[in-house]
Amino acid sequence: MSKGSKIPKLTQLTQDNTSSSDLMGQLLVKTGQFRGGVVVGQKVEGKVVEVTGRMVILDIGSKAEGLVVEDQFDEARDFIKTLSAGDKVTATVVVSETMHGQALLSLRDTAQETGWVELENAFKENGFPADDNEKMVEIVTKFKSDVEATNEIIEIVKSCEEESTKTM
Repeated sequence: MSKGSKIPKLTQLTQDNTSSSDLMGQLLVKTGQFRGGVVVGQKVEGKVVEVTGRMVILDIGSKAEGLVVEDQFDEARDFIKTLSAGDKVTATVVVSETMHGQALLSLRDTAQETGWVELENAFKENGFPADDNEKMVEIVTKFKSDVEATNEIIEIVKSCEEESTKTM
């Protein structure tokens, strides 16, 4: 761990880039000999133990807790802000076991699914065709391009304002 940091780096948690425990776990599942633990790609239900500014700790019912850290934390940051201790969530196993025994997890799929459900609810509440996915995608895409165009215009106006104050 880096000096003063309580959050271990992903490279410090895994012994190497190709985890033998991940490969072994996958092999055991394929042969029907799997007796516990988690496997890369597996969806696991977990209970939030703690949420910090850079990490989520989940009790996944395994021998050790699961962690959402680094890139996986950043991918689901907005969703993570809505979590509290005791909440139940579904996570995807990214690394089945680090050298410290923890599973590294991702909340990206759950965050995306939750966002889609919230969008559908917003559409329904405002009289939009929430049951027509193609129409929803069309509206969201148009909105996104309108927002991007508006942001570009704002940036152009700001740069023009800066230029005009320089010439005065």
